[in-house]
Amino acid sequence: MPGPSADEGDEGPPPASQSHFAKFEHFTPNDAASFDDEFARLASSQQWVPGSQEYTRQRTIAMKEELELHYFSQQRLCDINEEELSAEEKTLAPFPYILLANN
Repeated sequence: MPGPSADEGDEGPPPASQSHFAKFEHFTPNDAASFDDEFARLASSQQWVPGSQEYTRQRTIAMKEELELHYFSQQRLCDINEEELSAEEKTLAPFPYILLANN
């Protein structure tokens, strides 16, 4: 199945300023479109059949990356100082989004 452009390799997620939708060759993202509309266009362009395992997997990846891009910047994750965390926060440390939501 087609996926992100080949030049991406296994170098990890796109830069913090790049949308998940911008990673695909021959697909021009529309920043004004809703997530559902944009993913439907992407799925169609990549020939992912709604309801298929690949469609579901790609939608999950897109949601995760778009949420991280818009709500959880890498900079904020790096700013967490473990020495200042309470015992409860240290328990939640493997889940940094929960920590950010509580701060």
